[in-house]
Amino acid sequence: MASGVLVRDSLETDGFIHASPKSQLDRVANKFYKDVEQAQILVVEKAKLTPELKWEPATGGLYPHIYGPMNMDAVVKIVPIAENESNEYAIDLSLL
Repeated sequence: MASGVLVRDSLETDGFIHASPKSQLDRVANKFYKDVEQAQILVVEKAKLTPELKWEPATGGLYPHIYGPMNMDAVVKIVPIAENESNEYAIDLSLL
């Protein structure tokens, strides 16, 4: 994070930051964030997000993609997550 914005590698490689509704968190975390040490879920208030947010088709449904550096003032909660004994994320949605 720099200057109050989040920039992920996917912004350069894919053109957007991968995001997810609660129902897709495990799938997205396990597909795109396995390489992240001390991973965290950033709970975002959509109305405060300044870059464009598009829901686009991908394997398994529609996914939100954030097209630009994400302003951190849109983040309302940060939840650390860890892989389980099977080296997978199984996110406790009650923490969000």
